Amino acid sequence: MNFAATDGWLVLALGTSVVLAQPLPWVGANASVEGLVVSRSTGQPLARVEVILERVSERESFRALTQHDGKFRFTGLPPGTYRLSVSKPGYLAPTYAELAGTRMPLTFPLSSGENLTDLIVRLAKGAVVAGTVRFRDGEPAVNVPVHLFREIIEPSTRGYTLVSRAQTDDLGRFRFYGLAPGEYYLLAAHPALPATQSDRAPMVQEATVPTFYASSPDAAHATALVLREEDELDRLEVVLAEVPVNRVRGWVVRGDTGERVRAASFQVLQEGPRANAWVPVPLTVRWEREGEFELVNVPAGRYLLVAELRLGDTRWIARKRLEVAGGEVRDWEVRLEPEREIMGRLAAAEGAQELENASVLLVPRTLLDAPRPAEVHPDGTFLIRCEPGEIYDVYLEGLPPDAYLEGAWLAGTNVLLSGLVCESAGPATLEVVYGTRGARIRGVVTQGPTRVAIGAKVSLIPDPPAGRVQQYRTTRSNPFGLYELRGIAPGRYIAVAWWDEPPCRIYESTELERCRQLGRVVELSPGEEQFLALPVITGR
Repeated sequence: MNFAATDGWLVLALGTSVVLAQPLPWVGANASVEGLVVSRSTGQPLARVEVILERVSERESFRALTQHDGKFRFTGLPPGTYRLSVSKPGYLAPTYAELAGTRMPLTFPLSSGENLTDLIVRLAKGAVVAGTVRFRDGEPAVNVPVHLFREIIEPSTRGYTLVSRAQTDDLGRFRFYGLAPGEYYLLAAHPALPATQSDRAPMVQEATVPTFYASSPDAAHATALVLREEDELDRLEVVLAEVPVNRVRGWVVRGDTGERVRAASFQVLQEGPRANAWVPVPLTVRWEREGEFELVNVPAGRYLLVAELRLGDTRWIARKRLEVAGGEVRDWEVRLEPEREIMGRLAAAEGAQELENASVLLVPRTLLDAPRPAEVHPDGTFLIRCEPGEIYDVYLEGLPPDAYLEGAWLAGTNVLLSGLVCESAGPATLEVVYGTRGARIRGVVTQGPTRVAIGAKVSLIPDPPAGRVQQYRTTRSNPFGLYELRGIAPGRYIAVAWWDEPPCRIYESTELERCRQLGRVVELSPGEEQFLALPVITGR
């Protein structure tokens, strides 16, 4: 028997007979992908769109740029799994493509010789925020930094993160574009300079200070900018506030020795519209003598001063709240404490299972620290660090498919309910328990009476969510519209399916009633399995 490859076919010579076998995927197999990029709002083709097709397993990329007809085409592709990404300045990255009127994921397989044609990718413009910064007398504020913060709302974490910076031009104008939907806050970060007196005076009476839209020096009273796709808020005006200001004097010390230190880094934050969620503000910190500092031109408000110092391999941290109402604050001590180490133990509530890849994760409730992972040893023990002053929620990762986090106790307190408070001292063992008989939900997401929804998100919301942030779950429906969630803690939940934007604020307890009206309420017992059909919700 002889064989040869030609044009992707395997030719077998059996005596005097010749047999054409199926195409070999690794021999000259040429697949292709072609499609069209259009505006979501107008349906018109988009030119100069960068299209990248990445072969996932090989990390091999193919690139194209659409012309005026909006079309792209890739040929000569080897078989494999591919990821499609599409980008154009000012537009939002798509989360799906369309084929024959049906949504399809952006990651998909290509078989040997397959021709995937008539793909449509619809791009939505990002929102625009633009406007002018002026002084109180109407003069444009030139070369003033402008910061744009986005509100972060996740199961455990609340806060405000900086997403972009700009600088005003000679007319005091600024502009941000390509913004994703969400809730934003704008700060004109004008340096807090005194209006009339020297900043070395005992107290500055009035100064022009960093100002939030619309014209508030206090982040707690800032006005939210709620943005949707393609919104254009282009006539905003921020009038820089001129208000009485104060001075804060103090020193930084090591918590173990009381020794004053000078090399600490400082971050000053104001409490935002949401309690215990902080926004960085550009206040001036000046060192005077060894370990002594001064905050100048501080408007009234609630603040959090975060100081950090690294000594060897150890981070020393201080968080201290400050409320400024009027007058000078003196003798304000900031005490640094080292990161705390917590010993822990993981065990099953009933029976025992080997956990080869299990890890414990502490997720902070603010954006001032990052999640803290810890690998669980074969004997179930682990060591994890936390930052003094932070409150964490405990999560488990790498559990078997039907296991779930059942409880976590520290010094006799169930920290799933209260959160784990990282204290500066005191021995304690974190006892973490997981259950092995988690519930399971299988189902289908439908789009109308006769079609399934491919790539839809399915969210499972604990009802009520208090003390159950670990029980939020999200997955996507597969190419057949099916989904599955396993390892669900027993209890009551709301299930909703959606595409581009959640139909309700799934992490906000105040919107639970709306979530109930749009979704399905389900009660789950240990080990129970339910089938749940969900209609996809296309918008709020």
